[in-house]
Amino acid sequence: MIQSWSGTGRGYDIRDAAQALNAKVHIWNPDDANLVEVVRQRLRKGDWIVAQLFSSVLRNHYDRHPPPRLGPHGRLGHQLGSLHAVVLAGLQGADLRYFDPFHAADGQPLTMSATLLVEAFQGIIIVCP
Repeated sequence: MIQSWSGTGRGYDIRDAAQALNAKVHIWNPDDANLVEVVRQRLRKGDWIVAQLFSSVLRNHYDRHPPPRLGPHGRLGHQLGSLHAVVLAGLQGADLRYFDPFHAADGQPLTMSATLLVEAFQGIIIVCP
């Protein structure tokens, strides 16, 4: 998905993505106690959120809870400090529904707990109203 959009296999800079989406980049403190509630409020409004996450935390989650089908790239990298973006797109009970462009489209959206979001969140998001 990213390769066809950007013409590169390295991914897409989140600020460039925000500009392409005509949206704003927001920097949030990952330790903010209100993070999850603010995200839930935005999702209830119908906004989508591109969240930049630490890929090592997400990879550990996928090792314990594999997605329905791996994409053509195999398993998500896990180098310490490397980043990955997902699109938070709604709620499913207490969990967050999201799309991960690294994995195959069928079987998505996936779900993550609020705890996983807090553990993986790097601090940068794009809100797409």
